[in-house]
Amino acid sequence: MGVIFGCSSSQKDLNSAKLEADKVHELLSLGLYSQIYNNSTTEFKQNNPESKIVKFLTDIDNKFGKPKEIKFIRWNINNSTSFSKNSTVVILVYDVQYERGHGIETIYFHNENGVMGISGYNIQSDEPF
Repeated sequence: MGVIFGCSSSQKDLNSAKLEADKVHELLSLGLYSQIYNNSTTEFKQNNPESKIVKFLTDIDNKFGKPKEIKFIRWNINNSTSFSKNSTVVILVYDVQYERGHGIETIYFHNENGVMGISGYNIQSDEPF
């Protein structure tokens, strides 16, 4: 479990990121991968074509199936200048049990113009896909 130091804006960013992660998980379960992409940050979209992300998420679904159980593991908040001045990146990590496998999911969120959006997504599994 992470620790927040400083102002309450970090707690607000954490809460916003958790709400967005819940939406991501719902969209994954529904197979609405383009909507996940649409909710990502501008920088994420500039570095990742929609077709690449949709294929990646489709490949995960084809290999593992839909998420059955999602357990929150930990979070981290980083103040960053990589996106813009005084930027905050929230990193959430989940243990995900799928219909046919297991993985550790890491979702990176960035507050872009007052909207929390995905700035990175990673899934690790001992099972290749």
